[in-house]
Amino acid sequence: MHLESTGFVLRTYPLRESDRIVVLFSRAEGKVRGVAPRAAASRRRFGGALSVLGEVEFSYREKEGQDLGRLEWCRVLAPTPGEGRDLDAFYVSQYMAEILEQMGREREADEHLYRLTRACAGALAQGLTATAVARYFEVWTLRLGGLLPDLAACAACGRDLAKTGAALLPGEEAVCAGCRGLNPAACTLPGEAVALVRRMLARPPAEVVQPDPTPDHLAAVARMAAAQFLHVTERPFRTAAMVAVGHREAAKVAPGRER
Repeated sequence: MHLESTGFVLRTYPLRESDRIVVLFSRAEGKVRGVAPRAAASRRRFGGALSVLGEVEFSYREKEGQDLGRLEWCRVLAPTPGEGRDLDAFYVSQYMAEILEQMGREREADEHLYRLTRACAGALAQGLTATAVARYFEVWTLRLGGLLPDLAACAACGRDLAKTGAALLPGEEAVCAGCRGLNPAACTLPGEAVALVRRMLARPPAEVVQPDPTPDHLAAVARMAAAQFLHVTERPFRTAAMVAVGHREAAKVAPGRER
């Protein structure tokens, strides 16, 4: 099979002295893996094109029966958001790549997820609030994967969850705080955070993060997303902590500025 497509680099790791195994989320075939021969030495074919969450154009060839294909060349279309310039955006890009690697399907194109990734990477490159873009990406990835419950009304009594707040258990429908009962395991979303999620599902990133959502509401959405993802992945994303670290480091540089 020969494939020429665009894609996002999700991860690279060494194979032998100068080769690299590259995991890509391609537009045409979903998640693919291939060997980039002499990637550590050849700037002509791969120089600068294997940074995580950079969007690239690439050529990939695979022989029947092989576990890994061969990445023949790679050209940068858009660099990793924030690399060398914005620590928050850079860390969120690493987090997005890990989510894609865990949630993207092998050899199955997903145009909606690809367009979501491009929109969020573009929002980071434009300097929009990185933590809000991360929450937007989480919410839409859950929605596209069928993991986000309906947050319009309580599944038990029908009350508007934006007014009552929501209680969620992974794999179950959302209910209001009054119908939650005494289950301490349920993740709660205040009504304002429910309204924020609804806005995210109805608008592009730039219209959601300007003006900035409050840190408390973003944190509530982050907790909800983490619980929903954990139900599927069975372990937390390691780069989720990097997003918080990047936020604190940026605050040291610009005191009083909330990112």
